[in-house]
Amino acid sequence: MHKYSTILIALLTSFQALFGQALNMTLEGSWDNTSYSFNDCWGYTDDFGNEYAIIGSKTRVIFFDIKTPTSPVLLAEFTGSFPGISGANSIWRDFKTYDRYAYAVADQGSEGLMVFDLSDIHNGNISKVFQSNSIFTRAHNIFIDVPEGRLYIIGSDTQNNGLIVYDIKDTPSVPSLMASVSLASYGGYVHDAYVQNNLAYCSSGFDGLFVIDMSNPASPNFLSFDESAADGYNHSGWPFDNGNKMLVAEEVPTGLRLAIFDISNSNNISYLSSFRDPVNTSGSGNPTYHNPYMLEDYAVISSYEDGITIMNLTDTNSPFREAHYDTHPNSNYNGTDGCWGAYPYYPSGTIIGSDINTGLYILSTTLPLTNTCNNGIQDDFEIDIDCGGFCNTCECSAPRDFVFSDLSNSSIQIDWTAVNTAVGYEVRYRESGASTWTTATTNINMITLSGLTPSTTYEFQFRSDCGNRLTPYGTSVSYTIGSCERSIELAGSQMSGIYVSQQFIRSEANLQIGSDVEYLTGDSIILENPFEVDANTDFLAEVNTPCGIATFTGQNEVLNFTHIAPSPPEQAFSLVVNKDENVFYLVSNDSSEEFFQVELLDKDGRPIQNSKRSTKSKLLKVPITPELNEISISQGDKQYLLPFK
Repeated sequence: MHKYSTILIALLTSFQALFGQALNMTLEGSWDNTSYSFNDCWGYTDDFGNEYAIIGSKTRVIFFDIKTPTSPVLLAEFTGSFPGISGANSIWRDFKTYDRYAYAVADQGSEGLMVFDLSDIHNGNISKVFQSNSIFTRAHNIFIDVPEGRLYIIGSDTQNNGLIVYDIKDTPSVPSLMASVSLASYGGYVHDAYVQNNLAYCSSGFDGLFVIDMSNPASPNFLSFDESAADGYNHSGWPFDNGNKMLVAEEVPTGLRLAIFDISNSNNISYLSSFRDPVNTSGSGNPTYHNPYMLEDYAVISSYEDGITIMNLTDTNSPFREAHYDTHPNSNYNGTDGCWGAYPYYPSGTIIGSDINTGLYILSTTLPLTNTCNNGIQDDFEIDIDCGGFCNTCECSAPRDFVFSDLSNSSIQIDWTAVNTAVGYEVRYRESGASTWTTATTNINMITLSGLTPSTTYEFQFRSDCGNRLTPYGTSVSYTIGSCERSIELAGSQMSGIYVSQQFIRSEANLQIGSDVEYLTGDSIILENPFEVDANTDFLAEVNTPCGIATFTGQNEVLNFTHIAPSPPEQAFSLVVNKDENVFYLVSNDSSEEFFQVELLDKDGRPIQNSKRSTKSKLLKVPITPELNEISISQGDKQYLLPFK
C-alpha cells in the first residue's frame, strides 16, 4: 500500500518541534510502501533543471519525480531480473549517476551491474539499457570519478580485496572494462571509496583510510594511509575544505564518533580529530553515523536512528549539529534502524533521505547550503556529483531533439536543439552493424553529411564541446538515408506556404485560438491536412521534404512551445488517448490562468498520482498505467471527472 498523506505530513510538521523531531529542517513530502524494506538513495537533476530521486528496496530500484517536493511522483520500479539473471533480494543497494545515466549494484544475489538511460526521464520514460554479471555478480558500492569518466566497482565478489574499473567516458550506456585489480597489499577489502582525478580514498574497514593512485588502473600506486583514534570500521568518507580534509564515518562498533583526516598531502594523510552530537540526548548510547556528504563546511549525514543530521564543520576544532530531521524518533539507540542514505546535491537545495522502514523523505532546510558547482564549471575543488552526476551537466550536456532532412539520396542535414554554453559539437556515425565510426565536427547546431550510402540505415551519436571538456556521447539515433519522402519534425519560425502534415494524434478535442501547447519530442499536434501558415509562424508538424530541397536550412532551435489555431472549445477538458505509445494527453480548453489539480484514480476511486498544472500548459502528457480508471480534475470550485476507456 502506497502512502501519500498530506494530512500526515501536516501533523508531523506541527508536532515535530514538540517532540524534537526536527531542527532547521522541514518535511516537504514522503513516499512509502509498507511491503518494502529500503536501503540507499541518490539524486539526479536533468538538463532541464528537473529533480529526481532514486531509492533502493530489497528487490527494486525505484525512480521518483520530485520537482514538486510535496508531491513525489513514482515514475518506475525495476527489479534486477534480466535474461539469464535472477533478481536479487538484497539488503544493500548502491547508485550513482553520470551524464544522463544511472548505475546500480546489489550486494546480494547475482544482478551484476545495471545501467539506466535517463535521457527521456522528463517525459516519464526510463529504460534499463545494460546489465551484465559476467565480471562480477554482486558488489557493495560503486563510485564514479567524473573528471576521468571511470566507474569503480567496490567490494565485489570477484575482486573482494580490490577494485574493478570501467571506462564510461565516451559511451556511458556500455561500460568497458579497464581493470580488475587486487589491493590485498594495500589494506585489502575496500568497503567504500571516493575517487577524483584518479586519486582513490579507500575506506578499508578496520584497516583504515588508504590513498591509492589509480592513474593506471591495472597498476595501482599506494600513497599513504592512517586510522582514527577509535580504530573503528572506516565505512565511508567525503572530502571538504577545498580537498584538504576528509570526514569519515566509522560504522562498527555502533556509537563511534565521526573522524576528520588531513588529506592535504596525499602522500602523508593523518588523523586529526573526532566528534559526535546526538539528537537523542536523553536516551542511552550514542548515534551510529552511516554515510557523510559535504557541501562546503556543512556535513549532511545519514545517521540511522538520528535520521538526517547536518553538522557545521566551519571550525573543525568545535563542530556542532546545526540541523536535523529524525526519520526514526525513539528514546533509546538500538543499533542500525532508521535513515540509511541521504543526498544533498540538488540545485534547489532539496535534501532527500531513505529510511529502512519508512521509505523516501524529501526535506528542506533553513541553512545556507551551497551547491559548489553553482557556476556550471569545474573550477576549484568540485565534488562532481552536483547537478546529477557531472559538475556541468546542467549547463553543458550532449545535444537532443534531432531533426533529419534528406538533401539527396546520399546526403542529409541534421539539426538539434542548441546546448547552453557549448562552443561546438561532434557527431560520429556508422552503418548499422559496422564496428568503426566516422567523426565530423561543427560549431553550430546543424551539420551536413555527404557521401552516404542510399537506402541504408545509419547509427548516429552526438556530443557537445563545452570548451574545457567533451561530454559523453548521447543515446544512439538511427536514420535511413535517401528515402526522399521521409517524415521529419520541424519547429520554430518557418517560411509561409502550404504544408502537408501526417497526424499521429487525431481527436475531437478542441483548443483555444492562440493557445500555448506544451509538447514533447516526437509528439504531433492536431493540424489540418494540408494546412497553411503565415510568415514567421511558430508550428510543429510532420511534413514531407522532396529530395534535393533543403527547405529548412539554418534552423536555430527546436522550441518548447508552438501556436495553433483550431476551432473554439466545446468542453473544459478533453482526453486524447494514444495506446500505441501507452500515453494519453489531457487537453485544457480553458483560457483562464487558474491552476488546476489532476488526480489519476483507480477503479476504487483511490489516487494513483497527482500533479498541479497551470492551464497555460494546454497539453499534458501522462503515461497510461494498468490501474487507471478515471481522471479527476479540480479547478477552483469546479470539479470534472473524465472516465478513462
